[in-house]
Amino acid sequence: MKNKNIILPLVLALSISEVYATDDANTLYKTYETLLNQGDLNGAYEALNKRSSKDRENLQYIYDEISFLMEYSNDKRTAIPLIEQALSIAEGKQDMYWLTRLNEMLAGALFIVGDAPAAYETGKKAISYYEGKDTDKEFADICQLMVGICTALEMHDEAILYGKNALDVRLKLFGENNELVASTLSALSVSYLKAEDLKNAINSIEKSEKIYSSLGIEEPSFYQNKASIAFAQNKFDEAQDLFSKAFDLCKNKEGNVDRQISILQSLSVCAEKQNKIDEALDYVDEQVNLAASYFGENHTTYASAIKEKALFEQHIGNYSKALDTFTKALNIYDKSLGQDSQQSHDILVSMYRCACEIVVNGNKDAMPKAKDFMSDKFFSLEVEGKDPVFLLAFAEWKFNCAVCIFDYIPTVINDNVDIVYSKDGKASKKMKSDKLGSFSVSIKRDKNHHDELLKLI
Repeated sequence: MKNKNIILPLVLALSISEVYATDDANTLYKTYETLLNQGDLNGAYEALNKRSSKDRENLQYIYDEISFLMEYSNDKRTAIPLIEQALSIAEGKQDMYWLTRLNEMLAGALFIVGDAPAAYETGKKAISYYEGKDTDKEFADICQLMVGICTALEMHDEAILYGKNALDVRLKLFGENNELVASTLSALSVSYLKAEDLKNAINSIEKSEKIYSSLGIEEPSFYQNKASIAFAQNKFDEAQDLFSKAFDLCKNKEGNVDRQISILQSLSVCAEKQNKIDEALDYVDEQVNLAASYFGENHTTYASAIKEKALFEQHIGNYSKALDTFTKALNIYDKSLGQDSQQSHDILVSMYRCACEIVVNGNKDAMPKAKDFMSDKFFSLEVEGKDPVFLLAFAEWKFNCAVCIFDYIPTVINDNVDIVYSKDGKASKKMKSDKLGSFSVSIKRDKNHHDELLKLI
């Protein structure tokens, strides 16, 4: 297909110049199909957009436009306003068919752009419409989408359950030797892997591979998932080859930039595991350049890419650069999503970890920046209902233990700690051991000077 690397704008002007012989909707759609087959994505979208603009209450017209954006646009955010518009129409008509399909599409779009919690809630809404119709092909489709969403949210048991539901339906409808069945098995393999069930992960990916091979299909997501399993087995050479295969296949498909960036991130980790630091950095830089070229340097996808670069810089001990790169990402998130966004909170957590590592390692060059961050952008952690000052440092920051400073209870937390951050800024602190039980904390921006922390510096 021609015109690769096209970025479709968020909203194309509805007043498209008259380049078509007729305004008839069917003719415009035929023009769209012709231009699409010729590889003219911009022209195809103009025809499709003009068709849908002729009747903004026609859900099929709007759905066709949404489908194009989801398939060919590198920025799936372009589809979200149209989906929301269509949903508003469907809700007004109480059209259950369109409510189901549109909620599924919205869940998919939200997941792709990184809002897994919202995608989960929207996906659950879509599934609720299938009560009594859980043998439909579309039910299997939304179940498979939920596999990826739940896996991203670390809800592995639920992900596996959705995967089994999708697999059962697709096996009944299509039989074993089917591409959709292979896709479900591939997705399930990752869920099993994340659930630390390597045996079932390998079994699922092998069944998927057998089907794809018999059909002569090369699917990027399959190679990506197989690479993840090889990586989990410490087969880094094999994993890198498989990730490279997935990346090459993605480059030949429109609308796959997010997946390309994800694969490049995996390739950088593979190279790093093999102590190929320069090669790993090349992959990191390729992520950043790809995000910049497709989305621009004010886009959240670009912010995510440079966050990954900051984490890599921190890992190799380039702390001063890491804090600068983190700050750049933070500024983009703050401006695009607001200071209370999950993404901004996550960046602050990463910056805090980096600052602590600077202190622990006694890195004098980066110490001034660490101190500036602690003084200016540090956030307070308050135990709900208790209101003590809470200072955390984790074992992975090379502390033998982490110190929690309560105003009345000194407590030592070892490395048996998980922190999970939610969209509303709340965090659940889950203890892997039963030593201290579990509790919740709220995260808030606090630009006040923290004397207790600064004493460490």
